[in-house]
Formats: sequence, structure tokens, C-alpha cells
Amino acid sequence: MKTYTPSQQKTKLEKALILALNLANEEMRVLGPHYAEENLRYVVMTAISNVTCFGDFPNKNQDGYNLCFEKNYEGNTFKPDIVSLNLRANGKNQKVNKSNALVIELKKDAKITPKNTVSASKDLFKRIDKLGSCLESDILKTRIYLKKEGEFQFEFGVVMNIGIPKPQKRDRTDDDRAKYTHDLEVVLKKHQKEFRKEMNSSKNLLFAWFNPLIKKPELIWLNQTNEIKLGRVK
Repeated sequence: MKTYTPSQQKTKLEKALILALNLANEEMRVLGPHYAEENLRYVVMTAISNVTCFGDFPNKNQDGYNLCFEKNYEGNTFKPDIVSLNLRANGKNQKVNKSNALVIELKKDAKITPKNTVSASKDLFKRIDKLGSCLESDILKTRIYLKKEGEFQFEFGVVMNIGIPKPQKRDRTDDDRAKYTHDLEVVLKKHQKEFRKEMNSSKNLLFAWFNPLIKKPELIWLNQTNEIKLGRVK
């Protein structure tokens, strides 16, 4: 099994996600309302597999990392969409090593944060319970996955989104896209500030989406020192 440095893994991860987002955006254009989140999962899994450093899908052997859908994390609390696991043999069973490569949470047309649910609590689990299913809850989950505690941890965490929510009884407009981008930027800045202060955690948390304003994939590392500004991709 070939090994890769963290820097090489980071570069390959970015390459895979840009490819996946471009492919997903094109497929969503073709399928329209028939495009589902499951389509995105398989596109992302295939792109991750093709860069070879997080495992192969379909999995061909037990040597090295193995790619899985919806692996239970912390019992049945969460089920990340895609994980790259470092497995070890234990008798007849396969056990998960403490340290693993990659975890991905993804959504299609993700809501950012439901109204009236903003919370400053330091307890990430309580904040997730209050938020329910939305983009911000996926960011909070991924921050938990990166912590150096619990049954197992991950070195790289990714939160992905393709599309924006459709308003009722009308098509999306440029104003809808601009407002979504602004609201998303506010949320990412908040988590960037919190994430910098977080102790005992891997600092490799990546947000990746297809920005509808610039019509390109946009990748944001939450540990970056520069202030997050969406829509500035060249």
C-alpha cells in the first residue's frame, strides 16, 4: 500500500471534491427535480476513490483504508455520509482503528440554519439537537469527528453542498442565490472563529460547495487565517 503525506492527501482531496462538484452540478442540470442526494453521494465516493489515497470503492482488499457509506459514529448518534476507515483484523471481525483518514457530510439544497435556533452553547451535541438537519448541524458534527477523543477520530473532515433550497411556488432567482451566499458566509465566519479556539482537534475541516453566483466549486478551509469571503474564486 502506497502511503501519502498529509500535504499530498490535502491536495488530492481538493482535486477530488472540485471534480465531484463539477460533475454533480452538470448531472443536476440534466436531471432537474429528479436529482437526489444519493446521486451526489456516489459521485463524491467515486471521485474520492479515484485519487487512491483514501481507499478504493468498491473495496477490493483489507489492506489500508476502506471507504464506507453511513458508518455509525459514537454508537448510533451520527451516521456520516462517507468515511475512510483504517481497519484492523481482530479474530473474525474487522475493528476500526482509533485514527482514520476522512469523513464527509454532504447535502443537496441544504438549509443553512433554521430561524430562531441560533445558539452559543459550547456543547456541540446540544446545538445539533436544537438545529435539526441543516448545513450548520453538519459543520458541528464534523467538528466532533475531528476531536481527538471518542471511539475514533478523523484527520480530514469535509462538509459539502450542491444547490440551494427552492422557494415555494417559484424558481430560484439571483437574489435568492446572493442571500444564500451571504447567509452561508456569516455561518462559516462564526465557525471559523470557534474552530480556531478549539483544542485537541485536527484542524483540517473543509467546506466545499458549488457557488451558484460564480458558477464554480468553492473550497474553504475553516482553519485559514484570512477572513472567509465567498465568491472570490478566480
